[in-house]
Amino acid sequence: MSGSPQPVVGGSPRSASAGNEQADSNSAGSVAGCGDPATTTEIDLRALYPKEPTADGWKVVGEIALFNKDNLFDLINGESEMYFPYGFVQAASATFQNDAMAELTIQADIYQMGSQLDAFGIYSNYREPTSDYVRIGCGGFVADSQVMFYRFDQFYRLTAVGSPGDTRKHLLACAKTFDLHPDSLRLCPLDLYLLQVEGIIPRSITYVAESLLGYQFLPKGFLAKYQVADKQLRVFAAMFPDEDDANHGYQKYQEYLTGYQAIPEPITTSETETFTALDPLHKRVVVTHSGKYVFGVLGVTKPVEAEFVLSQMTKKDQLLPTGGGSILLEWVG
Repeated sequence: MSGSPQPVVGGSPRSASAGNEQADSNSAGSVAGCGDPATTTEIDLRALYPKEPTADGWKVVGEIALFNKDNLFDLINGESEMYFPYGFVQAASATFQNDAMAELTIQADIYQMGSQLDAFGIYSNYREPTSDYVRIGCGGFVADSQVMFYRFDQFYRLTAVGSPGDTRKHLLACAKTFDLHPDSLRLCPLDLYLLQVEGIIPRSITYVAESLLGYQFLPKGFLAKYQVADKQLRVFAAMFPDEDDANHGYQKYQEYLTGYQAIPEPITTSETETFTALDPLHKRVVVTHSGKYVFGVLGVTKPVEAEFVLSQMTKKDQLLPTGGGSILLEWVG
């Protein structure tokens, strides 16, 4: 794990980034974050595309196409349904060309999602822990023919078309035209702070916008890979509107397990209410709750394997401001 988190920026993400909106004409009209769809308003995505060529000659050509929920499948046939749980608002698509490279074009798509957390969620569906990370937006990665990243409530996907071989240099040249902000404004969704724990594998975190673990009583939250000794487990953090709802979700999980004759066993040595049981889908689990979250570790052999990571996540929950906000986190990517 590289580095430690910078101080949390309290208040809503909109207020945390307000100065940035004035400083850069490519900024979104509103900045959303921390899973609050009410802070997202529809913006003019066409205004985010660069109006001038890059230093090496890449420029946007032709019309910029716009897409909504009714025709998103025209842009990403076969994938559009994945975007809707993440509060999809609209998308735009344009083409970069370079007069010196007639055989190569780059398709640049921008998706406005329900919040910054939702933008991270879509991004995390494509990113792997082994992906080649690039310092762009709030997190990005590059491959031979694609670069993806997220910033504010937007997810960016650039694809090289027509030229074989490694096109990373050209993809990054185009991608960086959308990312003109200083490092101090590379703010990540605040909830990601919970998972900055030793042993959680960097860039393995994904955000699931509905039915975490496949269970309706865990409405949404994070999954990540966790290394303990020579064993790799999975960690989850389910998110709820408030503490009462989290407690209700925790109880519903126990009721579900009891219905499968997997009687939850309380762990009395834990500082917070915790149980272990054999989940019919996820093997042995250790589950606890704190504040508006339910935390758990999947696939353990012994409950002690979950002790450290669960204690760290509950401690971090107690440090989070109640009013929301954003945070500088490099490693989540």
